Amino acid sequence: MSQVTSNSSRFNLRAQVVQTLLKVQQGQSLASILNTQLNQVAERDRALFHELVLGTLRQWFALKSISLPLLSK
Repeated sequence: MSQVTSNSSRFNLRAQVVQTLLKVQQGQSLASILNTQLNQVAERDRALFHELVLGTLRQWFALKSISLPLLSK
């Protein structure tokens, strides 16, 4: 795989993670959307996608408490 394709693939994966997190933040249940979102991810990237989504949600309140003071400046 070329470097350009690899970078594009990584960007798309992270964009899909952000889209999934936004859906959860807007009130959708992760349980109801996770399988649909996973099916849109390349098979080789599914473990990373899953870890990025669940890891972010697991640390959501810590990330929020760190980022809010920085965003208010």
